[in-house]
Amino acid sequence: DMVDGKPIASHTVLIPSVLVTRDNVDSYPGW
Repeated sequence: DMVDGKPIASHTVLIPSVLVTRDNVDSYPGW
């Protein structure tokens, strides 16, 4: 199911997204 690594990239983003707090959310693009 790995197409151009996009599925991996999205999953990799979702994991740290959970750890993102409102204090450092500005440091993450796309939020």
